[in-house]
Amino acid sequence: MKEGSGMVGRIVFAWCRGTQLDQKCKMWRFRADVLNDFALTLDLISPSFPSMFRVLTCVSSISKSFVGVAGGATRAALTVHQARRDNMGDVAAKDGSQETLVNLLGLVAGLIFTPLLDGNPWLIWTLFVLFTIMHVFANYRAVTCVVMETINEDRLKMLVANFIETGDGTMMSRVDVNKLEPVFSNWDDLFFPVHLGVPLNNIVNNYSDFDAAIRHSASDSYMIGFNKNGNVEVVLHRDITSVEMIKAVFQTLVLHVLILNTQVDGAHVETIDSYTKLIKHLPANDQPKLNAILSESRFLTLKLFPKFVRLAEGHGWILSKNLLGPSEWRADWNKGAKKEK
Repeated sequence: MKEGSGMVGRIVFAWCRGTQLDQKCKMWRFRADVLNDFALTLDLISPSFPSMFRVLTCVSSISKSFVGVAGGATRAALTVHQARRDNMGDVAAKDGSQETLVNLLGLVAGLIFTPLLDGNPWLIWTLFVLFTIMHVFANYRAVTCVVMETINEDRLKMLVANFIETGDGTMMSRVDVNKLEPVFSNWDDLFFPVHLGVPLNNIVNNYSDFDAAIRHSASDSYMIGFNKNGNVEVVLHRDITSVEMIKAVFQTLVLHVLILNTQVDGAHVETIDSYTKLIKHLPANDQPKLNAILSESRFLTLKLFPKFVRLAEGHGWILSKNLLGPSEWRADWNKGAKKEK
């Protein structure tokens, strides 16, 4: 049962979270380390609870299966980042040697301290808790020290928020952005969720909707719209490039800023609840206002995005590839067939 639960855990975790392991490799690297400590804790306490022994060991096995998938995948992603001379084999070999050395030192320390701690459970648990806290803190410091130069959703949101807020032609450095990148949860303090790479029928229900979407997209390689639940969704053209995909997300973030400055029932939108109220209100009662907001977001994007790209490239950000993690849906339409009037 223990082995079986671990196998099922590996399969389910890879299916549910596999795409995030590249996009948010630092967050999942840290989570894997915390989850590993949690599994070790369960292994230690399980003999003290005979009636729960089977459950605890199964939960520990599932946790370790998550650690195996997340740890291995994020290690590969970080190895790609660290292989500055395309020497992934060399970096991977040295990383493995470093881990082996640490395990060897741990084995020697265990041989020395085990006889000294025998029969003193309070001291054992005190040291275990102390070293676990040190391990978590050290791993937190390690992942926050990594400076990535590729764009993921959290980094892009921070860059755009800073770019819009300052408005003086400056941009946060890669070091500052990576230091602020969350390792516990997503960075959604200022912007609302965006679904990237959705099916066309999520935002288009009939020909008039499609005609309007084409007019708002003009020659772009994406279409932005709202689904029936009020979420912002982006349809991607099959030939979209990395820079155009970043532009699509950039426009959705500009759109959110415009929505936050839109009035609903005489009051400005300031919360997610008010935002949801606005989106659910507009399609039924004021579709022209929604179309106007979409048009204005595109106009501002055309004005601001070239400057954003120049600043980003000047700060060393790589835009030729990204880690925005879109879904696999793509659409095909004749770009530029209709021009927005």
